[in-house]
Amino acid sequence: MDKPSTYVLEPYRRALQRFAWRIQYRARKQSNREAASLDTDLFQSAGSHAPDFLSGLRLEELMGSIPSDKGRHIIKRIYIDGMKEKEVADELHISQQAVSKWKKKSLESMRRQII
Repeated sequence: MDKPSTYVLEPYRRALQRFAWRIQYRARKQSNREAASLDTDLFQSAGSHAPDFLSGLRLEELMGSIPSDKGRHIIKRIYIDGMKEKEVADELHISQQAVSKWKKKSLESMRRQII
């Protein structure tokens, strides 16, 4: 059999690309919702007085539960020092997406420690 021409395959290729994009978009949306939920859960468990919670031994214990120095640094800069992910990324010479991933992993470690 002859190979189908590019002209015939192109509409199917575009449709498949759109379908794949939609799947990736939905996965990213879900991931972002889960990350926001982790942020909220972590600091709501601190009670209504988050600054009181953030100062003290419990914070050191939670920060110690993060396995990497980079993760601890990112959490400290974002949540304690109030920096944005992009600012931390520039400081560490990594991408904002990498900072986001480190933040998610670190928050997950802290959440496991709380639970």
